[in-house]
Amino acid sequence: MTRAQETISLLFTTPPSPEVVWGVKRVYNFVPKERPEMQNMLDALRKKYGPESLPATSDRRDLSKYVAWVFDAQGKPMGPSGAALNTTCAPWVNGHFGGGDDPTLNEIHSGRPSGPPQCQSLTIINANVLGTLTDQSNFNSTMVVSGLVVQITDGSRHRASVDATRAVALGAQKSREDKEDETIKKRPPPKI
Repeated sequence: MTRAQETISLLFTTPPSPEVVWGVKRVYNFVPKERPEMQNMLDALRKKYGPESLPATSDRRDLSKYVAWVFDAQGKPMGPSGAALNTTCAPWVNGHFGGGDDPTLNEIHSGRPSGPPQCQSLTIINANVLGTLTDQSNFNSTMVVSGLVVQITDGSRHRASVDATRAVALGAQKSREDKEDETIKKRPPPKI
C-alpha cells in the first residue's frame, strides 16, 4: 500500500425527522512510513474525547487497543461508570454499520428497539486502534498504529427518528384501513 486508505460510513435518521447523521464510522489504514506511535494515537483520542469509559489495556502483548467513551442522555461523559453500558450496547451499535440485516428497518416494523433500552439514550464512541511492531522479530520494538476504526453513535437521535417514522407509517396504515372500511360500508348489498 503506497497511500493511506480511508472509508467513512454515515447513518442518517429516517423521515419524517430532519435528515441528520446519527452514526459515523471511520476506517483509516496508515501506510508504513506514516504510522504514528501507539501511545501518541491513544493520547490524541483522549484529548479529543476526554477520559475513557473503557481504557485501553496496557499489556504489550495486546497489539491492538480497544477504547470506548459513553455519554449520558444529556451529553455528559460517564467515565468508568459507562464501561458496563458500553459492553452491553456495543453489539447493538456495531449491528447498524452493515452486516446484512437492517436493524433500523426491523425497529420500525416491530416498534421495538433492536438493542437494550438503556442503549437508546446514550452517545457511544468506540475506537479500535490496530497496532503492529516496527520490528516484528523484536517484541520490545516500538508499537505503531497500522489502522484506526472509530464509530460514533447517538442513540437518542436514532430512537426519536425511528419512533417518528413508525408513527407516520402507522398513521398511513390506519388511514388506508379507514378508507377501506368506508368503501365497504358504501357498497350496496347484493341482490338476493
